Amino acid sequence: MKKGSIWVFLAIISFAVGIFACFKNSFAQDSTMTAEKLVAEHLKALGNPTVVSELQSRVLNGLAAVKFIQGATGNIPGGQFLLVSDRRRVGLVMLFGTREYPKEYIAYDGNKVTVAHI
Repeated sequence: MKKGSIWVFLAIISFAVGIFACFKNSFAQDSTMTAEKLVAEHLKALGNPTVVSELQSRVLNGLAAVKFIQGATGNIPGGQFLLVSDRRRVGLVMLFGTREYPKEYIAYDGNKVTVAHI
């Protein structure tokens, strides 16, 4: 970088910092945010409280990958991930489709945890 370019870069950065310092308080909507207000706003963003309270189960799915860092080396990309919950019960399955490490299973039935490498 040329010497003149450095000064231009520093001038732009100084200007941006100055603008931010002047206007940072104007972007704050509520400077008295409490934990209770934060939780209330989060719950409101989830949707209608009546509908949300009636929901009992959730299902998430997506991609999974594993990276071996102890006892083995390598990684397995491109697996499938499934998380299912029903009140206090939770199940997690990761499918990798390899002979060496085909699946992983973790569940909680409300009382005990089950973990199995299948």
